[in-house]
Amino acid sequence: MKIKKAWLIDTSGNITRIPSIEGKEMDFQTMYPLIKCDTIEHVALKKGVDMWVDEEGLLKPNTVNQKASYLCSYDPQIVGNVIVTDNTKAGDYLIEECLVKP
Repeated sequence: MKIKKAWLIDTSGNITRIPSIEGKEMDFQTMYPLIKCDTIEHVALKKGVDMWVDEEGLLKPNTVNQKASYLCSYDPQIVGNVIVTDNTKAGDYLIEECLVKP
């Protein structure tokens, strides 16, 4: 599956587009250093919008990622850096749901 749009959400709440992986096939090897992990877990947000997180994040001394936790209403909370990919036609889910909210 090719990635249409991708963003990195770090634990400080910064959201950065990742054009280096947009338009390319899904590749965990590229995601590992961005998320700072060795294994990745998939969290489906809605059809065509996915979050990629550190599968072992809760086992490490990580900081809660407030924006990522808000996006998926996940319990326990999401920790560490995450990547959100958007393959919807509009491709603006993250902007609508997260950039305007705390």
